Amino acid sequence: MSQQAKEQYESLLNVEQSQSNSKDIEKELEHILKKQRQQNKLELNDRRMLKEIIEKQAQQDQLIREFNQRTTQLLKKPDSRPILSGQKELFERVRELDKKLDDDQKALDDLKSLADKINKEDFVKKLNSIVNQRRLKQRSVQQMLELTKRYYIKQKIQQIKNQLQELSSKQQEAYDTADLHEAREKQNEINRKFNDLRNEIESMLEANSSLSKPIELPDFSDNSESIKEDLEQAAKALSKTNNNNEKSSSEAKEPQRKAYQKMQNMADQISQGLSIGAGKFIQEDIEMLRQILDNLILFSFEQESLIKSFNSNQHTSIKRSTNLVRQKTLRTHFEHIDDSLFVISLRQPSISQDMLLD
Repeated sequence: MSQQAKEQYESLLNVEQSQSNSKDIEKELEHILKKQRQQNKLELNDRRMLKEIIEKQAQQDQLIREFNQRTTQLLKKPDSRPILSGQKELFERVRELDKKLDDDQKALDDLKSLADKINKEDFVKKLNSIVNQRRLKQRSVQQMLELTKRYYIKQKIQQIKNQLQELSSKQQEAYDTADLHEAREKQNEINRKFNDLRNEIESMLEANSSLSKPIELPDFSDNSESIKEDLEQAAKALSKTNNNNEKSSSEAKEPQRKAYQKMQNMADQISQGLSIGAGKFIQEDIEMLRQILDNLILFSFEQESLIKSFNSNQHTSIKRSTNLVRQKTLRTHFEHIDDSLFVISLRQPSISQDMLLD
């Protein structure tokens, strides 16, 4: 991964870390909103808290703006090839999130202005709107982070596969090299590069495990350990080799052959694993969407029946209480449907934008 991509990933982690404070901000806003519904004016402590909330939010939004800017720059690099799906969707997500940040900033400015005025009704209305708007924006940020992380992990996996293929070719060249001194130098260089690649694999696996649903990958640990042993055995045999010791040179051939074959096999497994894994993910998401659709249809019928019951002329207090309980239950069911759709959106960029619009 390029230095720019590494900086972008670090920026992503910074935004992710800043989001841990978002729930605290939301609780503080809800606290002020609850108090304002019960009293006539904004107290001094509440004004101070509101000012701190606006400042915290501005800092978080600035981190997100910087992250969006870096994402856009990286995706627009002249030498960047769209080898992976999701690049177009990421552009859309950046633009969408930037607009939400602008709207959020305007709403906070309006709230700050209303806090200095007497009109309680306007203030409570604006504050309530901001609380709801924040929830929507937090989902948008979470989706953006997840989709971006997934995109870069896929990019990193692709690069690991390419490096394995390159090292396999270099190992085959070292295997065919007759000059012992040259073969030794080539082998040592291959071993150094493979050790670096192992570190990159560990970093990629750690990032992959942090996804809401990690990408299914072949067993990197056992494969890379086996290759490492072959490379070390080849290097050891060549280090004992001199111009008069053909036996040691021949001892290096077998582990060299095993190493380049295993590296190529590992690269092939990555390609096959990504293809099979992507198909499996899509099939799982299709089944989940079907279930969500069935639940939505059922919910709509039940909600329609409940509305008719509320509008019925035969409306006793007991029936009204029963209907209110039914409405609460339906609301819980709908929240489960909404959560399920949100989970899918974290790995399917094509439905994320529609989700937020709804």
